Amino acid sequence: MIAIEICHNIIEAAGDIVLVRYDKTVGAKLIEIAARPKPNMQNLLVRAYAQGLCEFSLTTLFPLTYEQAEQLIREEENNFRTYGIAYGWLLQQNEAIILENVINEFKQLATLYLGSVGIPVPPEPLLTLLLQISFKAAIGLIENDYMPEVMATIEMVKKNMVKEVK
Repeated sequence: MIAIEICHNIIEAAGDIVLVRYDKTVGAKLIEIAARPKPNMQNLLVRAYAQGLCEFSLTTLFPLTYEQAEQLIREEENNFRTYGIAYGWLLQQNEAIILENVINEFKQLATLYLGSVGIPVPPEPLLTLLLQISFKAAIGLIENDYMPEVMATIEMVKKNMVKEVK
């Protein structure tokens, strides 16, 4: 299960690199989306999740009031926007820089994740090499069929959105 989770995340990030190969403006589009006015999205997230978060928190050592749950959701949505802007900026760089930065982020995540499940973290040079090899393999596995799937998904969403709006 741990290997599947790690591979899933590597494939997802490799997909971003393949997407940038197809559309060099994807980083700028991500920044534009993340910079849009936020109240509507935050209000939607609060309506969808605040009560459940509040109720779940009562089962933990850190119970939240509804107001605290709402504040947490709004703060995390702001953090997500900030990350989206930074990631959008990164996706505007050349592929070598994108890959280097994604690998560096994965090294940090690997240290936290592997440590949390009791797996020793490989030494930094080995971890870097493993991630470089993994990303090269992941990109090779998906580069020919990733974009046709993205385009098919876009078409499906367009059709379904039109049905829902009518």
